[in-house]
Amino acid sequence: MFDHGDPRTVIIRYWENNNDLQAGVFILLTTSVIGLLLRQWHRQKSKKIITTTNNRISELKSLLPDHPQQALESIEDLSQENRLTFIEGLVSTEVYEQLRHKTQTFADQCRTLIEQQRKKFVMDTLLLLDEWQASLQTDPETALQKLKQIKQQYRDMLLSDQVDIEAYVKLMNLTLISLMTLAPKSSHDSANSTSKTKI
Repeated sequence: MFDHGDPRTVIIRYWENNNDLQAGVFILLTTSVIGLLLRQWHRQKSKKIITTTNNRISELKSLLPDHPQQALESIEDLSQENRLTFIEGLVSTEVYEQLRHKTQTFADQCRTLIEQQRKKFVMDTLLLLDEWQASLQTDPETALQKLKQIKQQYRDMLLSDQVDIEAYVKLMNLTLISLMTLAPKSSHDSANSTSKTKI
């Protein structure tokens, strides 16, 4: 087999004379390098998105105690951005699932706090209305001033996203019903007292 010289020379000559082999090896090497670069780029892109998501959640945690509704809307926006990134093929399924778990967990925390604050708001409002109803019968003028304060409190909480519009409307209706049921009685008692005084 080696009667005609160094086998390395034969291999080199075979390589030089075989254009198809050269093209095949070139394509294989190029594809491997491109694949390696793409994997590296995807890893860097995934790291960046994970870091961005973690940083954003950390920022939103400071917003959570006082403005859970705003925090919830922001985390939902971030979740949608990550979803679009996944659809565009910029992150793997595994990375997207990690991101989705992080944003979903924080969103659940927001919803839990919103519900807790809503229940507390309703209970506090009912206590305020009880006090207001009691004062309406003894001191109508002061009670009406108190009602204005309660309404302003509702409005401020609505504007600061501490309650949603549905809860705001329900509670405003509750104060209106209380006013309609107690105010006429108070006026009637006042009128009776005036009549007796005249008599």
